[in-house]
Amino acid sequence: MVPFIEEDHNLENYEGICTDEKLFNCVSELLTAKKKTTKPTISLEKYSKENWITTIYPLLGKHKKILLVSDFINKVGGIETYIHDVKELLESHGYEVKIR
Repeated sequence: MVPFIEEDHNLENYEGICTDEKLFNCVSELLTAKKKTTKPTISLEKYSKENWITTIYPLLGKHKKILLVSDFINKVGGIETYIHDVKELLESHGYEVKIR
């Protein structure tokens, strides 16, 4: 296997008395490097129903009918609650909205 392992992942290059210790040090270094390159958590604000209406509103004509489709009509979870909230928000802007 050694010919297929990149040099910077070769356990022989890591400090440690035994293989377990060398592997631990290798993984620790990889995780530290990953944390440094990972982007910060993206804000979920852009997915809020308020932001959604401001994004979609200019695309909709005033006489459009909107159909929201979901597996469940009742508010049983996050997406269903979101769909109902968006329905109410759109209706408050004068749109006819149905959930099917």
